[in-house]
Amino acid sequence: MDIADEEQLTALYRDHADAVYQYAAQRVGAHEAGEVVSDTFVVAWRKFGAIPAGSERAWLFGVARRETLNRLRSSSRRESLYARLLSSASDTERDIADGVAVRLDVWQALAALREADRDLLLTTLWTDLSAAEAARTLGYTRATYAVRLHRARRRFARVLSAEQSSAIHAAQLRSA
Repeated sequence: MDIADEEQLTALYRDHADAVYQYAAQRVGAHEAGEVVSDTFVVAWRKFGAIPAGSERAWLFGVARRETLNRLRSSSRRESLYARLLSSASDTERDIADGVAVRLDVWQALAALREADRDLLLTTLWTDLSAAEAARTLGYTRATYAVRLHRARRRFARVLSAEQSSAIHAAQLRSA
């Protein structure tokens, strides 16, 4: 990016940042609108040559729209996870030791997997990425990601099932 491009980008920001902020604030609230504006202009900086001349404002609003939708989806996923965690925490009927044993089984099953499977599963489960974003993060196409995720889940289920079966068998031997 040369100096003339930087000046044009600065002018673009000066001319449209407030309008993009207002647009974002209406959709995600003032607390996140500033981040939407920042992300929008980062995209503008990265793709400066692709911004259609004469349609800069519309292009910026299109980027801002996608950024707000991503934030709304992320917020929805966070709220859903939070609700699931709250509901599982309120199950007072469960014994704490059972939860510890299940977590231990899960960690052992994950440790038994290949690193690629483990990385795929943990990236999918613990990040707030869509399937397409997770695929890009891991360097896969969307289709390859889906197939590898399916296979990794199958392998994980097999390992977890085998570990739980051997734990049950060991407990039966101890009690006999």
